[in-house]
Amino acid sequence: MLTGNFSAALGKSADVKNADSKTATTGSSTEYQGQLDPELQRLWYLFHQRGKRAAALNEIDSFIRREPNKMYLHAWKSRMLAEIYESEAALQEVNLVLRTLPKDSHAIAIKARVLAQLSRTEEACRDANTVISLAPDNDYALGTALRVLKDAGRFTEALKAADLLVKINPTNNINLSDRAFCLSEIGGKSNLEQAVKDLTKVVQTTGVQTIGFKNDIRLASIYVRLEKFALAEKVLIDCCNRYPNALQPLLELIKLYEHTGQKEKAKEQKTKLDQLQNDLGI
Repeated sequence: MLTGNFSAALGKSADVKNADSKTATTGSSTEYQGQLDPELQRLWYLFHQRGKRAAALNEIDSFIRREPNKMYLHAWKSRMLAEIYESEAALQEVNLVLRTLPKDSHAIAIKARVLAQLSRTEEACRDANTVISLAPDNDYALGTALRVLKDAGRFTEALKAADLLVKINPTNNINLSDRAFCLSEIGGKSNLEQAVKDLTKVVQTTGVQTIGFKNDIRLASIYVRLEKFALAEKVLIDCCNRYPNALQPLLELIKLYEHTGQKEKAKEQKTKLDQLQNDLGI
């Protein structure tokens, strides 16, 4: 999937395309220049086709041999390598970029991801926080920083990126779900109440999917932490109705009834669970 405003970028003038602007997007030239290069974007698409990764990498290598000073080619190659966990090679490419463009947010975001893959957590988090400061309106940079910080358990720092992503796109369910996760991990009544608001929006707009109920369950668990047991029950009952063949929502409902001392309701749901397991051949 192409990133950023690719179609808008293609409409820019040729002199912008050829300019070596270090602020073409917030703190980044390599992401923007790569989006303006139709051949590179063809390779980016090719890279994500089944069985085509080696071919895409071979082609980008040939581009780099012809024009080794185009830093954006090295940055996008590093991004490809990071996606397939060729972390050492990705780090070598992105360091080359940063020697020339030390404040390129695209390259710093890629490096943060690679360092995290290499278990160099402190360095990865440092770069992730740098990215948040450099690129407060860049989807890729913020999304990468969020993942790095969240995976490191640095939820307060990750929340900064999540807040900015929600500001950019307030209806995006992934952004809302990520922010709710950070808020729930940080804890505190006000944070939990905001997480409820975010997850309620997600649940109301999420279609029936194989793993779609994870946000319903998370919402119910936050209601339990807020001691709003009736609301937790409602969320789980609705979830069970929307996903009638899923075991997990039913198990969570049983746990809720047991937690609140509603033994008869728990027993009734256990009977339903046994029947569902028999129907599913489990």
